[in-house]
Amino acid sequence: MKIKVWYYNFWKNFNLLKRSFIQVLEEDGYEFVLDEKNPDIVFINSFGSITYNGPAIKIGYVTEDMNRFTGIFRKIQEKTYFDMVIGNLPPLKSSKICKHPLYIDAENPKIPDKDMMIQCNNKVLSKDPTKLKFCSLIASHDMYGNRMPVVNILSKIKLVECPGKLNTNVKSFDDDGLTKEEYLENFIFNICPENHKGHEGYTSEKIRECITAGCIPIYYGRSNDEQDSKIFNENRVIRYDPSNKESMEKCYNTVKELMENPDKLKEFYHQSSYLNDGELIIQEMYTDLKKKFKKLLKKKNLLN
Repeated sequence: MKIKVWYYNFWKNFNLLKRSFIQVLEEDGYEFVLDEKNPDIVFINSFGSITYNGPAIKIGYVTEDMNRFTGIFRKIQEKTYFDMVIGNLPPLKSSKICKHPLYIDAENPKIPDKDMMIQCNNKVLSKDPTKLKFCSLIASHDMYGNRMPVVNILSKIKLVECPGKLNTNVKSFDDDGLTKEEYLENFIFNICPENHKGHEGYTSEKIRECITAGCIPIYYGRSNDEQDSKIFNENRVIRYDPSNKESMEKCYNTVKELMENPDKLKEFYHQSSYLNDGELIIQEMYTDLKKKFKKLLKKKNLLN
């Protein structure tokens, strides 16, 4: 079945028909084609004012924190504007809401899949963390003040390497022809916070990229919701809150203790990052998306 679509308020260089949620829906036989003038469906993101009032089905796509990009959430709260909303959301029991988080790769719904999860878990078992470098942060800014506080406190233990634009103290890994993952594979810890703590259900690609490289995440963000908690091993994540002194001290003390106790470090590092059957939870999200999308098309008489 051919479906005409258009996109509003998406970022530049966005590959309009290669987003992972589109690929998931294509598994059910839909063929999506671009049509700005007469779309059947419009997908609307956070990056701009929401002004579309045409006849097309309106699907919101949440990729950003609701406390920062309030426009799309005001429209969601209206309850009558969007016909469906997908993205970084909690698993709500609603015919309109579908969780499709950013830790699912932007253009490949098979990242992460079962094979990748097993590979990540096996990768850490094959390494001796006492032979790795201490900690890294790859970032271009600290606009919201949640990166440098933890860099500063952990630097009291050992050098935190920063090859990005923020706090540059080593050369870029690009200079050595390395990918981000290849660079991070050399470290025990990686500081990988979200830009904001975020709303419930908000977890981006940052933690997935960290554990794919084998690092222990030092992470600032919202606590895992009920589905995320069945995918990621929370016991292998060190959390911190830059606005909370006790949280910062706990993060520092945890890292310091691990660095001073090789056996504890190995035990912590060698834990699985992904939980058993984590891939089944992601498949549940895909099944939910497909069912609700099909139901919506029938309701709007686009599907017999």
